[in-house]
Amino acid sequence: MEYNIYTIYSITCIDEKVKGIYVGITKDFADRQKDHKGDSIDETTKHRKVYKSIHDNSGWDNLKFTCLEILTCKKKEARIREQFFYDKLEADLNMNRPYTSKEERQKYHDEYNRQHKDKVLEYHKKWRVKNRDNISKKQRLYEISNKEIIASRKSEKILCDSCNSYHSKGNKAKHYKTQNHLANLAKITDT
Repeated sequence: MEYNIYTIYSITCIDEKVKGIYVGITKDFADRQKDHKGDSIDETTKHRKVYKSIHDNSGWDNLKFTCLEILTCKKKEARIREQFFYDKLEADLNMNRPYTSKEERQKYHDEYNRQHKDKVLEYHKKWRVKNRDNISKKQRLYEISNKEIIASRKSEKILCDSCNSYHSKGNKAKHYKTQNHLANLAKITDT
């Protein structure tokens, strides 16, 4: 990763009665201002909070661009710093948070999956059906490429807690059906 010069900036309305703040980051502050100006008159961007605010509050000439900080760093570090200003200034015109940590993303995905369990399961089921051929090809390729590893895993000896005997990992299901295992399991359950 390379280091770049980043400018963290804010966009506010000159009229102090109009609330709302946008926080952004760029490598070229002048170019980014031009881009914002172009986007503010583009019909396809009117749904974005910052451009809706510009339309609703006297347009482009009523804006104030403020350079908050100039820093030389990696992009991730710049995003973290942008998040600092986003939080500090309570930016409410951004559509997305500038930076989300790995833990925050994982927490969000876990919560989403919990709330939409049926929808997620249905999606994955359809995906597996749609990609069945690719999945099979990848599995075969993995099995061919890793024959020795798979064989050593299957032949690994493990101790059965129920009947106190050893069996190979590859024969675990077969062992659970043996008379010896079932008899010992019945003894444990009866006590």
